[in-house]
Amino acid sequence: LDPLTFSFVDMTSANDVIRSMIVRRDTFRDLLRTEVAIVLYRSRNGQVPETLDSLVPEFLDRLPNDRYSTAKEHPFQYIPSEDQQDYMLYSLGKDQDDDGGEETDEYPEKGDFNLRALYADRLARNAKEVKEHEEEEAARLKEEKEWEEELDEMDDEDFEGSDDGLVDEEE
Repeated sequence: LDPLTFSFVDMTSANDVIRSMIVRRDTFRDLLRTEVAIVLYRSRNGQVPETLDSLVPEFLDRLPNDRYSTAKEHPFQYIPSEDQQDYMLYSLGKDQDDDGGEETDEYPEKGDFNLRALYADRLARNAKEVKEHEEEEAARLKEEKEWEEELDEMDDEDFEGSDDGLVDEEE
């Protein structure tokens, strides 16, 4: 292998990874801003907007484009619930196919970029970690209590029938 060619291929690959990370970070940021605008809209109006256009200019200066879309002006996918109390907001993701907001087992290569799915996964992992930590802490406290009881029993056995260990001054 030619070291110059190898380095160039390596650099191209690294640039692609960096570019991909930047697009993902910017998409995350824009989705989050849009989520906040929807929540503010709902708090002011008692329901989510019918369309994302309702957020401009009061809650957003402009609608962010989905960076994963090939169309020049393409906002995120937004689907309000029928009662307009909930919604789904997502990006098409790297594969640029609309999967209805669903991430797949092959994410991030396939599937949509949905903050709620991302949060749900993280919340589930965090809840599992918290539960494991609580179980470990309970086991540690139980073991500590058993040790204390054992020490108390040893102290009781050691001092049964013995004097108090003080020297009499009369002797």
